[in-house]
Amino acid sequence: MTRSTRLLVFPGIAPNIRQPPGTSSVYVVIDDADALHDRVVAAGGDVVAPLTDQDYGSRDFTVRDPEGNIWSFGTYDPWAEG
Repeated sequence: MTRSTRLLVFPGIAPNIRQPPGTSSVYVVIDDADALHDRVVAAGGDVVAPLTDQDYGSRDFTVRDPEGNIWSFGTYDPWAEG
């Protein structure tokens, strides 16, 4: 069974004010960080933090999009039960 993807957006200090490109960061909960990382690398994505096992149990990596925004993908789900 796969869980639905969850998206956390951290738009900077003032979330109700329009942010310039390259100033936002996003964390996306995924089931298989390795598979997505392989797809990103194969597509030439700008990986800024490599695939890593974190102390708190997540396996994650971070990329930068063409506008400079930061996207982190990982298996840690803060809403998971148990």
